[in-house]
Amino acid sequence: MTRLLRLVALTVALLLAAPTAYADYGSGVAGGPVGTPVMSTAPYTVTADVLLVGDSISVRGYKDLAYYLPGKRLAVNAWSGRNTKDSVDSLFKMVADGYKLPPVLVMAVGSNDVPSPFAMEAQVKRLLDWVPATMKVLWVDVQVARPAYAVADQRNSMIVNKAVWQGCTGSCTVISWASFFAAKPARIGWYLDAGGVHPKYGVGTKAWGCLIATAVQGALR
Repeated sequence: MTRLLRLVALTVALLLAAPTAYADYGSGVAGGPVGTPVMSTAPYTVTADVLLVGDSISVRGYKDLAYYLPGKRLAVNAWSGRNTKDSVDSLFKMVADGYKLPPVLVMAVGSNDVPSPFAMEAQVKRLLDWVPATMKVLWVDVQVARPAYAVADQRNSMIVNKAVWQGCTGSCTVISWASFFAAKPARIGWYLDAGGVHPKYGVGTKAWGCLIATAVQGALR
């Protein structure tokens, strides 16, 4: 009986000590990829200057990013609802299929990791351990605060962003979408739609695209 109680106690301690993939962090459950992905086909045969890997925010804003990168070839690999692990998997597959990586990679992912934020750290490391040391990686952090999950989303966004900021070393640089809002909190209402995640078409997507393009231009110099 004593041994059984010790075993139960140990099991409970292990469950409490480490986050699990099915743990509830207060932000609901991620639904997974939805809709049709935006996948550039030309980069499989023509080298791009920049590759954008993203989720629904990129699906909504990539055209504005391209607008702010005149004369540069932007390739896109974006899918609404996709988390960072699936995004990295897709990037690996592109290379396995023969795509040559451009000099700059923009990782605009992480919003769909907010429901399970502790998964982010391993994926940042996985990507950066894989990319060539000569390649410049720009990682966009996240701003998620859906009305139904606002407190949990903000807390979990901080966990995701901590993983990005701590893991983004060497040739990796963080583009802080979150700091854009932290500097002036009223911007959340100005630039994000009512869902609390996506930039509004027009004013929001232009702000998102301009912020990233400024960093890309610096990386391409």
